[in-house]
Amino acid sequence: MQEMVNRHWTSLLGVLFVMAAFITLFKYSIDQGWITESMKIGFGMISGAGVGAAGLKLASRLPRNPIGEILIGMAACILYATFSFAGIYYRMWDPMTVLLGMSAVTIGISVYAYKFMSRLLMNIAMLGGLLSPLMRSQLFSFIQSD
Repeated sequence: MQEMVNRHWTSLLGVLFVMAAFITLFKYSIDQGWITESMKIGFGMISGAGVGAAGLKLASRLPRNPIGEILIGMAACILYATFSFAGIYYRMWDPMTVLLGMSAVTIGISVYAYKFMSRLLMNIAMLGGLLSPLMRSQLFSFIQSD
């Protein structure tokens, strides 16, 4: 791992700069009103499903692959935050829809983690669910700040 970082540290630095540019563009687009609330929720759903699919692909290719499990857990965290944003802050969904969405994610992650005996995945997903209120309040204050 250390050798890989030593060989590719400039690439990693470039990825960090691209991510910073993307976040800045996203914030600017929100400030200008180019991205609506529905688009934000759709982007969250698509990105959560995409990260989850990538994690499932990695986890099925190599058994007990921690990167795949981390991606699946991150997808659960993204979906938790998206559901809570859609229901609580944007009031686009009624509370029952949010409850059903979060329950579906929790049940899906629990069944997958139990089937493949993955304590790491269960911990990441549950931590994401527990931190979702904190994350959404911080992100909401960041988005609303002018």
